[in-house]
Amino acid sequence: MLFISRIQEIVVINNFWVGMAKTPVFGLIVALIACRQGLDVGGDVQSLGKATTASVVHAIFLIIVTDAIFAMIYMELDI
Repeated sequence: MLFISRIQEIVVINNFWVGMAKTPVFGLIVALIACRQGLDVGGDVQSLGKATTASVVHAIFLIIVTDAIFAMIYMELDI
């Protein structure tokens, strides 16, 4: 119970909900990129490795960009 009470003291509820609002968007980005890259996989193992690497790189990049956009939106809304 000490952990739960300490978390409630430290974490501002507004910050929690901001994080929870961004999570589905990030999940959707990862899923869409992974599906798109998966469709590009050819019949050999090398294309699978290349598609997986490209998927991870693209997803990380877009999550960083999307998080920056969220930060600007939240800053403008003063959240």
